[in-house]
Amino acid sequence: MASNLIKVSTSLVLVVLVALTVQILYFSPIDPVLLDIKPVTLQNIIKLGEGLLKEPEDVGVDKEQILYTATRDGWIKRLRRNNGKWENWKHIDSHTLLVIATAKEGGLIVCDTSKVK
Repeated sequence: MASNLIKVSTSLVLVVLVALTVQILYFSPIDPVLLDIKPVTLQNIIKLGEGLLKEPEDVGVDKEQILYTATRDGWIKRLRRNNGKWENWKHIDSHTLLVIATAKEGGLIVCDTSKVK
């Protein structure tokens, strides 16, 4: 009796595995054909701070469209639209400024990882 139960259960498992294999191989909606994605060209990119900023980490833009960035030398620098030159705005005595974001009220939020616990 036990051997018949083992034979029936192994046969059932084998039938289920064969049925799943046939289902996956022949009736699967997944198409193995690769998509033809064209590469993106970056020819019209202007690097605003190249050679002028020491390891900038993040950028933020305020309501007046002034661009701010936090650098590894402790400066928060800003770039105004009208003159196009980076200027030192605020100095924070830290070399671990990573994230900068603009608040809705008009201020800046800067993350200093050496002070995060």
